[in-house]
Amino acid sequence: MESAAGETTARVAHIITEVLGTDGAPLTENFYDLGGSSLQAIRICTRISRELALKAAPEDLFEHDTIGDFCTALIRAQSRE
Repeated sequence: MESAAGETTARVAHIITEVLGTDGAPLTENFYDLGGSSLQAIRICTRISRELALKAAPEDLFEHDTIGDFCTALIRAQSRE
């Protein structure tokens, strides 16, 4: 389970950094401090839903605004299903 969570975190972080156009970011980095916007949050959540088959909504990223917290919330939601 932990390796699956680590892989999911890595993939989500990769999607976020691709959409934001950064070379990578620590999981403790705030989405908005990286230059994130509402439109980018929609793009990120759409890609996560499509590529990883996880339910992701922009509201989740607004509520959990560090990359690590957002990933943790997605993984927790997935494990409850």
